[in-house]
Amino acid sequence: MMYLKKISVSIAILYDVKVATAIKENIRKSSKIIKEGFFALIIAILIELFAGVFLGGIKDLFFTLPGLMVIIPATRASCGNIFSSIGSRISTRMHTGEINLVEFKNIYKDPIIKKNRIVSIIQTLNISFLIALIGYIIGKVFKFKMMPFQDLIMISMTTGILANIILRHYTVFIASKSFERGWDPDNISTPLIAAFGDLVTIPILFFASIFCSFIKGYNTAYVILLLVFISASVLSLIYGLTKKNLADTIIQSLPVLMICIIITIVSGIVLEYNINMITVVYLVILIAVPSFSTWGGNLGGVFASRMISSLYTGMTIKFRFLPSFDAVKGFFPYIFLSICISLVLSIILHIISFIFGISSPGFSNLFYICVITGMIISLISLLISYLLIYLSWQFGLDPDNIVIPLIASIMDVIGTTCLIISSNIIYLIG
Repeated sequence: MMYLKKISVSIAILYDVKVATAIKENIRKSSKIIKEGFFALIIAILIELFAGVFLGGIKDLFFTLPGLMVIIPATRASCGNIFSSIGSRISTRMHTGEINLVEFKNIYKDPIIKKNRIVSIIQTLNISFLIALIGYIIGKVFKFKMMPFQDLIMISMTTGILANIILRHYTVFIASKSFERGWDPDNISTPLIAAFGDLVTIPILFFASIFCSFIKGYNTAYVILLLVFISASVLSLIYGLTKKNLADTIIQSLPVLMICIIITIVSGIVLEYNINMITVVYLVILIAVPSFSTWGGNLGGVFASRMISSLYTGMTIKFRFLPSFDAVKGFFPYIFLSICISLVLSIILHIISFIFGISSPGFSNLFYICVITGMIISLISLLISYLLIYLSWQFGLDPDNIVIPLIASIMDVIGTTCLIISSNIIYLIG
């Protein structure tokens, strides 16, 4: 009887006019997030799939250059982390009026834009070196076969420098143009920057690997270039720390980005351990890796960007450790987005596997993997984003420097791990 009573109450609530009106109002308020967010996230997913197809196409490189798979997630993520944070900072300053698009016809002359471009160069040079160092150490600890350390430095830093040249212009373009057109950069910047970063980084990583193999034949040039890279990393860090307008951002962001490297290299370890399954048994899963590894980070990044902007503009007043009911209601559009993206992604992956004859677990299993994995990583992403914003705000740190890199890196590991676990379960059942 008790269960029947609970069911009756639940049905009565569903038919209650006030509840229905509240749900309708919540949907209306969320429509802008859903409309702009869905557009940005779907484009991001499509871009990630292109990156995934390229990743699947270079699978033989993982065997000829041992250890490359270990640093791929960190190399990919570092570009997204650096430039998504910059995009979020630019977006916040646009909302607060600190960046005036009318005053500067050439936005690159804006002091805040100039500062962030310099910061991106310093971060890229140092993080690229650290990816090689930490990746090599962790690879050796786990007893993976690794290429020489100097080759990892050459590949990682070449990739980082070339990607930076492209992404620092793209980031400013996306943030400024979306704002000019009346779109909210918070809904758009993070997913599009992270996805384009992957699309750029993976091919550059491939060409950097080929370049490294080529230049090794010219020993003197190889050594000189290696010394130039390492010197540039050290000197840029010294420069950043001695400039007052750069030091705060560098001091706050570099330790976070270092933590992100360690976190995302865990993704590389997961992939390295499962390399036979994802390159031989279900190659479509390797193609899906970039999409799933950035899914939670993109969704959490959009949520975080909006919340950070609302904090700085005074729109969010009540803010506590455990999310209030109103805060939980704010999760609704992101959960809805996740369901829509899951459906679209499973269909696209099936079409890709069918057209290219790629090994796949079948549409029904792909659907299960996408929907269940997508829902899990989305819920975790929203909760972790909220918690990171709360903690950074309470400790007087700028959430723009901390939250997006951390959430992207944490969700990179969780997304990759959930995808691999789901795929292994399907493989064992099948």
